[in-house]
Amino acid sequence: MGQVFMDSHFDGIVRLAFPEMAAYGFHPLFDNIMKQKVLDDNVIAFYYNRDDGSQGSQMTVGGVDKNLYSGDIRYHDVVHEFYWTILAEDILLGDQSLGLCPLAGCKVVADTGTSLLTGPQRPLNKLLDSIEVNDECSNLDELPDIVFKIDGHDYPITAYEYVLTVNSASGEEQPYVHTLGEDCAGAFMPLDVPAPEGPLWILGDIFLSKYYTVFDRDRNAVGFADANLYGDHAYKSTKTNTQKDNVFAKTEFEYTPSDVKAY
Repeated sequence: MGQVFMDSHFDGIVRLAFPEMAAYGFHPLFDNIMKQKVLDDNVIAFYYNRDDGSQGSQMTVGGVDKNLYSGDIRYHDVVHEFYWTILAEDILLGDQSLGLCPLAGCKVVADTGTSLLTGPQRPLNKLLDSIEVNDECSNLDELPDIVFKIDGHDYPITAYEYVLTVNSASGEEQPYVHTLGEDCAGAFMPLDVPAPEGPLWILGDIFLSKYYTVFDRDRNAVGFADANLYGDHAYKSTKTNTQKDNVFAKTEFEYTPSDVKAY
């Protein structure tokens, strides 16, 4: 960890998960904020600007910024208060179920500290084996979406989002940049998290940059809405409907808990 701080332009890591996850019994930052009762809503919302080098990304504390998303925020109950863990009924390739989730569903974690999408090695390999990328990575238009089905709602990720270009000069894997003739790689990493927290899938920045994400400690739920993305990196799925609504607001709408049992 020490080398990470030497090589990177940040001073530390602020964890925003639940107290059960805190090291050495420390009281997490956001729990201290909640204890002071200084916020109208105990929520933190994230928006990612996908343009390299841009400063347009935003973290909002105590409310949501309606300029940054379209339509409604859909909330999903946390099923284990450790990570921000919610439950997906299935993970589809296009409209096809590959049997990646057990009957009880897949645990999925919204995590701003993870760049890629991760999953247990065996089902992740099954998913990747079913995606046929050609040698030149030129058939992205033909590849199906990967769809996370959560509480009956589909959250698709397009091939232009889950396939990375490998820069031939630097060897770096670049998201949302696709150059014909360059090598490519999937935006995935196998990760076998042991019980009781796992097995689980992690929805990292590849997913969270597409969906405006709200971590709500009042409801103990994670909310997703369609992020307002613009420019060359705003890849839209044909399954996604957008509707603009421009206001900064508290989270003032009726909340219906997910119909799930504690995992």
